[in-house]
Amino acid sequence: MPTDTSEGAGITEDLTEGDLAQVAIREKIEDQRQNHESELERLPEATVLEVAERELVVRRSERDKVEGRIDQLRRDLLFENERLTLAQKPAEADTLAQRRRELSCGLEACRHLTSTSLPPDPGRQDRIEEYQESVKRLDSEIIAATAESDQKLSGVREAEQISRSAKQRFDQAAAIPRQGIARCDLLLQQFDAFLRSISRRDELESQQQSAETRIKDLEQQREARANSRKKQMKQLNEVFLEVTNGLIRRATGKLSLDLRSGLVPNPDNSSGEAFGSAGQVVGFDLTCLSAAINGHALHPRFLVHDSPREADLNELIYRNLFRYVLSLEGRFPDCEPAFQYIITTTSPPPEIVQPEHICETLDDETPSGRLLGFEF
Repeated sequence: MPTDTSEGAGITEDLTEGDLAQVAIREKIEDQRQNHESELERLPEATVLEVAERELVVRRSERDKVEGRIDQLRRDLLFENERLTLAQKPAEADTLAQRRRELSCGLEACRHLTSTSLPPDPGRQDRIEEYQESVKRLDSEIIAATAESDQKLSGVREAEQISRSAKQRFDQAAAIPRQGIARCDLLLQQFDAFLRSISRRDELESQQQSAETRIKDLEQQREARANSRKKQMKQLNEVFLEVTNGLIRRATGKLSLDLRSGLVPNPDNSSGEAFGSAGQVVGFDLTCLSAAINGHALHPRFLVHDSPREADLNELIYRNLFRYVLSLEGRFPDCEPAFQYIITTTSPPPEIVQPEHICETLDDETPSGRLLGFEF
């Protein structure tokens, strides 16, 4: 809010924001404006101007009355002149008879073209004289009323001049109070704009707080997901380390998660050569299965490996694969196993595999040795 305008309007108190402060500021401005209006009304020039304007109204009213009376007199004069003209004309019957005689072409005996004259009107001359007197009287009254109208018009012009002079003196005297009123009006407009800006600022601050709260919630959710992912990755890596140790003794390594490859096993350099690509696949599959058994993943607990041959896995890894899977089965001594693992081999399984684990022994020498018992 501009300081110069505030000081010019008499607003110099420092008031804080808030509803009560805003009401106090508005009341202060409106009170100051009311003071300026009262000062304007108390000016002596205002009284003089009011008297002059009332006098002007009275004189204009008197002038209008005289002009109205003159208009009525002129209408009355026109009416009397018309009556006088009609009274001075010959009788209509005589005129008509004369006209008929002129048109009769000498046929005086024709009853349709002749007419007898009416007897003369004895009061006609009296009426003419009466109408003439009335016309003279109206002419005199119009002359007198016109003179009075000129006098009233002169009075109106004089009153207009007095009113203009009083208006000029009043405008000069009212300049300062009017400036104060204008400053108060401007200040009220600026104050309303200030209140709108405060409201807009509060709205923006509320939106910012909402956005910050949302960002904080998202950060917390992201952090929670990151912690959950770290926890899951830790659990998976523990299972992966267990699997790799089960397949290769004293092996190390971990699972990695990236956008390009997803979740992949990364054994260290010491075991990478022995582990091999096929060993990584088998180890990763067993890790997912083991994690599901331990309740750390959503694997369906059903795994099929087709011919992980001894030459692909290395003899040690090939034998340790069966040992590790049997150890998983040993974790459920009192109930059915919580998973199913089917593996087909081209080499006989190790001696540790019991006969009950071997479902089929197939060969390609005879049709009966095949899986479905016949050859396609």
